[in-house]
Amino acid sequence: MDHSYARKQVRLRGYDYATPGYYSVTICTARRRHLFGEVVNAEMQLSAAGQVALGCWNNLLHTLPISGDAFQVMPNHVHGIVVFERRTKLTLGIAVCAYKTRVTRAIRRLSLGVKVWQKGFYDHVVRDEEDLRRIRGYIVANPAMWESDRENERRVGKDEFHEWLLATGEKSLPARAGHERPTQEITPRKGRTLLRSHDDNPSTHERPAQEATPLRILRRSL
Repeated sequence: MDHSYARKQVRLRGYDYATPGYYSVTICTARRRHLFGEVVNAEMQLSAAGQVALGCWNNLLHTLPISGDAFQVMPNHVHGIVVFERRTKLTLGIAVCAYKTRVTRAIRRLSLGVKVWQKGFYDHVVRDEEDLRRIRGYIVANPAMWESDRENERRVGKDEFHEWLLATGEKSLPARAGHERPTQEITPRKGRTLLRSHDDNPSTHERPAQEATPLRILRRSL
């Protein structure tokens, strides 16, 4: 069985990653090392480094102008949903770079002389409520599905979520401005504790916006 780490490129070319909306990200450890703990009986048991990864995510949500949704630390990667409620100078690439830097520095303070992260990260622009529901569900249930997880070097079977994510990235674009708006209000969940490849240079992550936009942030009238 081929367990190559190569990923298919499905980046939204020309997309402005500062656009308000929901973004799913996956960040992997260097060489897929099980740095953050292990899955035992379908539950994630965090190592000291895993506790750092969780704590730095929560800290990030309180120090940058973003909100968080579902988040999960896995043995060799983390999944999270980042929510941009309004446009600022911050971009998705800058936010992820800040997270990776904080985790690396904190782990070094534990005297763990290891390289923490694989270069870059993978993202998915959330299109609509069904998209968001499916991604949330996968992230929360990821430990129970570790046996077939694509990042598990001993996986058995097919990672159906990964296949769906690739198909979604290739065959559909986010709803255009003024069209196909969500039928329900979605409220970002502040402080709660996938796939396109980016490198770690924030200046290369974002390009001028096209018409396509992600799932909008809707607010109640006061």
